[in-house]
Amino acid sequence: MKHFSWFSLLWLLPFIGLGLSVLLNNVWLFLLFTVGLLVIGGVAIVRRGDRPERPAWLWVAWCGLAATMIGDYFLVIRHAGLESAEFLGGVAGFGLAHLLWIGFFARNYRINLKVVLALLSSFAAFFWVRMWPVLPSDALRAALIGYMTLSAIDVAFAFGARSKAFAFGLGLLFFSDVMIAGSRVLKIASLQQLVGVTYLAALIGVTLGIVLSARGMESNRRRDTLNYFRRSSVMTLIGGTVTIVCFLLAMYYFPPPGYNPFQRMLSSLGQTKINGVVYPLCSHLFAVGMLIGIGTIAYFAPAFRCFVHGQFRRKVIEWGFALNVGGLLMITLVPENVKMFYHGIGCVMAMTGGGAVLLVISINNRYSRMSRTGRWLWFAWLMSVVAVFQTFLLLFQFRQLPFSPCIPTCQKVLIASFILWLISHAVVLLRDLRAGKRRPPLPPRSLRRAEAEAETEAPAMTGLEEKDLL
Repeated sequence: MKHFSWFSLLWLLPFIGLGLSVLLNNVWLFLLFTVGLLVIGGVAIVRRGDRPERPAWLWVAWCGLAATMIGDYFLVIRHAGLESAEFLGGVAGFGLAHLLWIGFFARNYRINLKVVLALLSSFAAFFWVRMWPVLPSDALRAALIGYMTLSAIDVAFAFGARSKAFAFGLGLLFFSDVMIAGSRVLKIASLQQLVGVTYLAALIGVTLGIVLSARGMESNRRRDTLNYFRRSSVMTLIGGTVTIVCFLLAMYYFPPPGYNPFQRMLSSLGQTKINGVVYPLCSHLFAVGMLIGIGTIAYFAPAFRCFVHGQFRRKVIEWGFALNVGGLLMITLVPENVKMFYHGIGCVMAMTGGGAVLLVISINNRYSRMSRTGRWLWFAWLMSVVAVFQTFLLLFQFRQLPFSPCIPTCQKVLIASFILWLISHAVVLLRDLRAGKRRPPLPPRSLRRAEAEAETEAPAMTGLEEKDLL
């Protein structure tokens, strides 16, 4: 216990360095934050030695953390501008960090191709539509394309790692890079305040991933799976509620003469310029609501595997949610007043992915935890709303129906129904978890035997293996 307390005190080092840099107003001292994290990661690796359960190449991951100091030197210390060679040096420094992390992940884990689909499809559109025209040089365009690709691959590998701290850290680093693009390239000044906080949290997440990996891979698979189901279900209830609240607040803060939900689409809240106001508060609230909703869906998506029977259905669910998340990201990053074509592609991706998941879970599913009546009611309702919405759009295209109030109203009913559909599955999963608490712990068994006995053992969590989770 004494040894553990001593190691825990090392976490004070990065915050001491950060505090000194703020108190003394010396930006060079900012590097002490990363140095402190390097000390923590290095000590954790040395303490654990060469245990067989410890993943290989941890020192490579440690070197990736150290390589971020190169990017910090050019972008934070030197304040390199977009048109300078030093900015390319900063991009190269962080690119080297991603290469080292990819090397570590590739040696120990498998890449999650679904994350690659969601990130590259949406951020490729964002880069092409919004950043490409305003970047000052072809060299910078090429450098950022390479960096964006490396970053997306790195995040996809991190989601396949055993320690989810890596996914947290590199996901936040990806988000921080988007904030930098918005503030420095697109000149959205309000985003600059988010860059530092998300970047520091990202480095802490990566360090925590190194520390947890150095401690070994021991875990209780069943306990970890049940804990994930509990967390994801509760987070879905919270995330769905917060998303709706953000949309309502965005409607409230819509610039004069105000937002009429029966006259405008929900995506109108996210436009970059509304009634002469550039990036009004409602656009930020809309983006926050979308990102919270996207995060909620992505986090809860693996839990849907326990609602279906068979690997094919589970694969459809995984790729369907990946398509849905990629489309929602594209809608968020490319507002309709910037490029309606790509915004429309995002809408099609989101509806296609969500529809595939709904279809697989609802039809002829003998393993679902929701009753047959409940599944068919949700299926019938959502398909009816989609059919009515598409019919309204078609009639509008042929000038047989005015745009409002039918189309905007139906869109909001569809979005609210999808959110409530997700929440209903979270409620069902929480119900089964509470019922499972009264059962004795299940003995370990193979996947084949678990699925064969699933019919008689529901609602206990069976038929799930570690590979079923992202």
